[in-house]
Amino acid sequence: MALMKLVRHRPEGEIVIGKGEYSIGAHTWCEVPANVAIDYCGDESILIDFTQDDKKHISTLDDRRLRYLKAHLNVAEEDDVLSILYPKKKSAAKKKVEEVVETVVETIAPAKEEVKETPAKKTTTKKTPAKKTTKKDVK
Repeated sequence: MALMKLVRHRPEGEIVIGKGEYSIGAHTWCEVPANVAIDYCGDESILIDFTQDDKKHISTLDDRRLRYLKAHLNVAEEDDVLSILYPKKKSAAKKKVEEVVETVVETIAPAKEEVKETPAKKTTTKKTPAKKTTKKDVK
């Protein structure tokens, strides 16, 4: 089941699709069958998120729905939709190569020189007593 949601809240209310079976609003995701969700791929006011369960259904799509999905994903006609929607996880060998590259980059990059900062000397200010004013001084 694909998840659908409105981009913005509509003052008119939720959109009802699929013979009144599904009500799509802006605040919560609604589960809709993948074939129904694909029919709304061209609509920019609806967000569609395909789940892992839809992979089997997407692999058996007819040409019309496949064109809708490719247009929605902005991919070329010859690209495989499944590889774009469900990318394969990196293999352990690729992860190991990436770790080695990172360590090589770290060793090649110049190390920052440590600069020791000496704390500034605190200067004490001498306090002078305040002048006392008397009534005689004030005229």
